[in-house]
Amino acid sequence: MFGQVVIINLMALAVAMLMVGSTAFAAAAPSAALAKAKKEAEAKGYVFLAARDEIVSKAKQEGKVRVLASISDYILKELTAGFRKRYPFIEIRADEIRGADAYLRFLQEVKAGLTKGLDVNDLYADIYNEYHQHQKKIDILGMAEHGGP
Repeated sequence: MFGQVVIINLMALAVAMLMVGSTAFAAAAPSAALAKAKKEAEAKGYVFLAARDEIVSKAKQEGKVRVLASISDYILKELTAGFRKRYPFIEIRADEIRGADAYLRFLQEVKAGLTKGLDVNDLYADIYNEYHQHQKKIDILGMAEHGGP
């Protein structure tokens, strides 16, 4: 059913990790295995950040994040407020997306290259495979397995 299953892209998970600031993802000392995993992921076109500090540093450089999510307005405002409190150096803009028509329109905008400033978005399950080629690839599993962010 529409709206019951929303798959959040990997970038959303990375932002969620930043928001939570979990100690489970605390920076670990670089190791040969970590360096190898990073090299292998990057060879496949994946982003692989070895430490949480690296994510925060890159976020400070960029200075902003734009989110499009199918979360109720109230929850989205609360998450945004929490993010601003924890990361005051990052300007965040979060907008809500609802309904099959909105997702189809968004997909067309993605395909046309009109969503360049968007960092995080929900993916509608029924057309997930059409988004895949347009999403940034982040090796979150690999980073977690090797003590990364």
